[in-house]
Amino acid sequence: MRVLFTTLPGIGHLFPMVPLAWALQAAGHTVLVATDRDFLPVVTGAGLPGAAVLDPVDPVKLFTPIGPPGGPVSPAESTGRRCAENGIRTLPALRALHDVWHPDLVIAEPMELGGPAAATLAQVPWVRHSYGLMPPEPLQHAASTALNAELAARGLPSLGAPARTIDVCPDSLQPSDTVAATPMRYVPYNGPADVPDWLLAASARPRVCLTLGTSLPRRDPKVAPLWRLLLKELVALDQEVVIAIDERDRPLLGHLPDGVRAARIPLSNLLPTCTAIVHHGGSGSTMAAASFGVPQLVVPHFADHFTNAAQITAIGAGMSLPHDTDDPARIAAACALITGDGPHRTISEKLADENTRRPQPTEVAQDLDSLTRDLPLTGRRPKGKRREMGQSPETASGRTDLEHVLARLERLLDEVWDQRPAHAVVSATEPLVSLGVDSLTLALLLESAGREFHIDWTTETSAGAATSLRSLADLVLRRSGDGTTAVTEA
Repeated sequence: MRVLFTTLPGIGHLFPMVPLAWALQAAGHTVLVATDRDFLPVVTGAGLPGAAVLDPVDPVKLFTPIGPPGGPVSPAESTGRRCAENGIRTLPALRALHDVWHPDLVIAEPMELGGPAAATLAQVPWVRHSYGLMPPEPLQHAASTALNAELAARGLPSLGAPARTIDVCPDSLQPSDTVAATPMRYVPYNGPADVPDWLLAASARPRVCLTLGTSLPRRDPKVAPLWRLLLKELVALDQEVVIAIDERDRPLLGHLPDGVRAARIPLSNLLPTCTAIVHHGGSGSTMAAASFGVPQLVVPHFADHFTNAAQITAIGAGMSLPHDTDDPARIAAACALITGDGPHRTISEKLADENTRRPQPTEVAQDLDSLTRDLPLTGRRPKGKRREMGQSPETASGRTDLEHVLARLERLLDEVWDQRPAHAVVSATEPLVSLGVDSLTLALLLESAGREFHIDWTTETSAGAATSLRSLADLVLRRSGDGTTAVTEA
């Protein structure tokens, strides 16, 4: 089985899916993560193969409210629309990836919509994989409504329903109105770890983790004052404070008191040694703390931070403070409560126990394999029937690859045509010279197409044979038929 994972380029969106991807790989399935060139090192650093086929996007901007509070467009609607727009932007590249890689299953996190849309168009089943609490229904509704409107405007069918929804959040933490889903244990993965010696040894004092997350320091560099107040109170309580922070954000903290450590330490390695955590409310921090039974003091700032803080407080696994709090007495009381022995510690431990009783990723991987075997294969590459070298596109996939090749050639033309007139409209059948393509650009196009499709044009075909994009595509397809190149296998 070939499984394509799609995600927004944020670690809070990718990392919760990594354990399932590992489980699928361990079971002998082939996994690929569609991403962009900037996020590719994070994907490969997790031990997963990635294809940098997407344009970079900043997920922080997608979830940043636009317009004044209380305006005509709610934050959920605004965010949903932007996620839908991003899904439409990524759709052509993901459809092209389907054409060359032929996944049997697509797994997407809730706010990445291009992957599910491409799967729907390819008639491939797709699965929604949560990263914590499910996004609020108004946000999901706004995103799907906006996406379907954009698809309809392009004459494309609406987004199909997911074949499964994998929920990694313990039932007692998930809001009561959440739709029933396939449960899976949340397995914390927070990136590669260089575990220091001091973390392996027992701590002489209770250890508390303080973290700003990864996106908050970039979004709001002025967060340091409140966090310094929190740090001051924790030190006063004789806690050993470890600040989990990216090295590039370390200057935000300024001078630290003696005995306070600040380094990039994955929470999955740090939290088992901690008695409490103070964090910003991101899903990764919330779920990691819940899985280890660590009480939480949450200081929410934006996006899902507020929902996570509210749920942790509601079930009694911790408490929250407004991010603009500057009352020393209130901060001191919160720090004393979260580091002490109270009901929140017992509830947190029960939450961790509930998580361990959920099905493991290996069990869910088996279910997904059964899912693809039980579903009809209409429109998909039959299982085990990969295209062989020298096999024509028509016999491999049951349809022509002409549209796909033309799309790739037009993209290559855009890349090499520096002097393209602003008004120029490319027609596949119109001679390239008539479009204004000069001989140098044509030579560059042929060179790029040769690299793209593994063709040596000097052996049989001259540049003059390619008078239009259609004729060039025909040459590519003929070469694929006689075994000299591969069009649809990556």
